[in-house]
Amino acid sequence: MELRIGSTNPAKIRQLALALEPCGVIVRGLTGTRGLPDVAEDHADAEGNARAKATAFAVALDGACLAMDASLFLPDLPADLQPGVNVRRLPGSLGRPGDDEVLAYYGDLCRRQGGKLAVHWVFGYAIGLTDGRCFSDTSSIRRSMVYPPCPERRPGYPLDSLQRDPRTRRRLAQLTGAQEAALWQHTIGVPLQTFVTTTVRRLTAAAEPGSGMPCTRVRTNCADDFGN
Repeated sequence: MELRIGSTNPAKIRQLALALEPCGVIVRGLTGTRGLPDVAEDHADAEGNARAKATAFAVALDGACLAMDASLFLPDLPADLQPGVNVRRLPGSLGRPGDDEVLAYYGDLCRRQGGKLAVHWVFGYAIGLTDGRCFSDTSSIRRSMVYPPCPERRPGYPLDSLQRDPRTRRRLAQLTGAQEAALWQHTIGVPLQTFVTTTVRRLTAAAEPGSGMPCTRVRTNCADDFGN
């Protein structure tokens, strides 16, 4: 099965491709696609932003679309320093900061906490359909950021130079292809695969005569909590 991803970020497209690979889903990003709508990411949580993007892109592209968004929480820091859905909206910055600015900001937060900072990601993902319906769910993971950042960079995901994989103890930007695949399949892979396959099954069943429509929120009950 092929599924379009509501993103032009190469790192996110690769992340979703690796996470969904075990269940046979082939993903295709929107890089180079013209006429894409400008979707406001102004919801209070990642799931709301994912639903907005999935719905808008599905209608614009005339085909089902998977979108994912993320919220970042830093348990060691006070409420006024919590990024939430505004991971790239840095204090005092005008417009959208680049990867280097994002890395410098979070690296400084980490440094001021003694070189290590606990992070909690909440992922929201949604499948939008051309008729405006949308199916969504969430999952979460925990890991840590460690200062200083490694020299390797992953365009589109600057925090991968700070975040440490608890299995290999390497920064995410340093992982080999096989290690990166294992990372995403063991973290977001399980709940995301369940969400996608469950949604497809329910939509297929709903298309049969006499069947009712499923609810628009698909509960997979999968949340991974990994160590530092």
